[in-house]
Amino acid sequence: MMKGVASTLYQTIKFATPRGKETLYENQVAIKQCYLATVSIKATMKEVQLIAEEQEVLEDVERDLEAKVVEDLIRYELDEPSSDFSFSREQT
Repeated sequence: MMKGVASTLYQTIKFATPRGKETLYENQVAIKQCYLATVSIKATMKEVQLIAEEQEVLEDVERDLEAKVVEDLIRYELDEPSSDFSFSREQT
């Protein structure tokens, strides 16, 4: 949606573009049509109140997440049952 500022006195419309502010003032018919379209859009807009949805409250497990991630990285075993090789770090 393009936003613009209409001047009824000078029959111009100023609007923002990627290159900066532009002013439409040469074509009076186009300016009047843009102005009427802008006014009619504002007249049909309604203000509504949004109702916040209930959000699930997560349970605090009282454990430092970073410590759990480090523990998961330290204690790792290969899942292949045919492999005789597995490793784990014993914490003392």
